[in-house]
Amino acid sequence: MITISGAGDDGIVVDGDIVEEFDVYGPDAEAVIGCSDGTLLRVWLPISGPWRIAPLARGAAELSVAQAVEGERSDVATLSGCPIEWVACAKSYARNETEVDRG
Repeated sequence: MITISGAGDDGIVVDGDIVEEFDVYGPDAEAVIGCSDGTLLRVWLPISGPWRIAPLARGAAELSVAQAVEGERSDVATLSGCPIEWVACAKSYARNETEVDRG
């Protein structure tokens, strides 16, 4: 099992079976976290408020995201039920903004 959350105003922390801290800071503090099971998470720090986490793609692991309540610094994502071999952090990425007709 691993958890993923924001830390302070400059990092994303992975804890559990994998322990790592990724430096993500500045006015555009945002990253995509990719996990070996296929899970992709968008993690960002709004101008005001706690770190936010939103699933972009669900992998084989069970994923739950606990939303931060008042006074907490970050949402917390938990992945369990499937071994996670690695976690990667991408600070820049591109996505297709056009609708594709898959007819």
